Amino acid sequence: MLADAGPRQAFSALSKPALSLYSLKCKMTNMAKSATMTVDMTSYYNKIGEIAPPLSERITTLTDPRLIALNRQIAGIVPKNWEKKYRFYVKNIDANESVGVNETEKFRIASVIKVPWVMAFYHWIENEVPENEKKGELKFVRDRIHGILVKSNNYFSDDIVERLGEKNLGACLAGYGIKLPEGKLTEAEARKILANPKLKPLLKEYTLRPRNSNRKKGELIGYRENLFELVGLEKVNRIMETMGMDLKVKQIIPESGRVYENLISMVQICRAFELLYASASGNGPISKQSAAEMYTNMSSKEKPRFFPKPFEGNPVYHKTGLNDQAVSDVALVNVGGTWYALGFSLKAASFGKEYAQARYDFINLIAKGIADTMTGPSELANVRLSRR
Repeated sequence: MLADAGPRQAFSALSKPALSLYSLKCKMTNMAKSATMTVDMTSYYNKIGEIAPPLSERITTLTDPRLIALNRQIAGIVPKNWEKKYRFYVKNIDANESVGVNETEKFRIASVIKVPWVMAFYHWIENEVPENEKKGELKFVRDRIHGILVKSNNYFSDDIVERLGEKNLGACLAGYGIKLPEGKLTEAEARKILANPKLKPLLKEYTLRPRNSNRKKGELIGYRENLFELVGLEKVNRIMETMGMDLKVKQIIPESGRVYENLISMVQICRAFELLYASASGNGPISKQSAAEMYTNMSSKEKPRFFPKPFEGNPVYHKTGLNDQAVSDVALVNVGGTWYALGFSLKAASFGKEYAQARYDFINLIAKGIADTMTGPSELANVRLSRR
């Protein structure tokens, strides 16, 4: 059954809370000894003024007892001096109350970005595709949604991005003063378009896959695929902005000139999950039917997840993400009839390559701390994730 969603409001940062420190003792796989874990979060909350909205927009008092308890116990969830090595964010969606650590820091979210990508594709179908073509496009995404949201298959997510690029190619190029050739686009024509100086501003925004590399078994990436990918990524960004998400599929950091993929904060990726929740009750950017199709796949038992046992008896719709920067899990979670957007991430390099399982155990520790505070004591979940 789909959740009822109340009115949505903009994210508000919390004022500096009163903290109560405590210790949490645990033993993690692949680590030599148990550790007593405490951390002083005062420095984090002293900095919150730099990122907070105007004072009139802030929530000054928490009313959700679970968030109040979590806010008091944050310090015991992670080891001392680990404030910079992880991020988490929990928000009561209807009450618009939240707590978090490093939740506005942007990082590479990896495959979690596939959730707003799928939402963007549904939004495009429902708002831009002609009625006589909607059925075909819905079949296209439905044939791939399990592979994207459950198997985390990059080929299928590439498919929907390229589809958006191919279907919106003419309109995008016209915006740059480039006329699309008539008929089926050839490799030579695609190469010529990519070399057009008028397209340089767009090319600077994205890093495309290398040509002649494998796209799928027996297929190679060519100029056509590169052009479709370029336009598709731009279209995804524009749609996500329309839906109220400040996301960047790929973003240049001016200070270094480097391009980072899927750069986003925990607040903003959780915003995507909030919008999915709103859509499930008919108040969001995509239809209830589309949200239901996403819910079905995001709650699949095939999916590995970090959430420990207390959440097992409650609805959980989530997506994991792993890359060389972070191990992440983001979800919609129902606890006691209340819906929360919840996300956490551990910097993947924190333990080094030789401690792969320790990373998973540590993020389980964070999940356990959150779950224990919100639902009661639990055992750690024994989860081994494949890299996806």
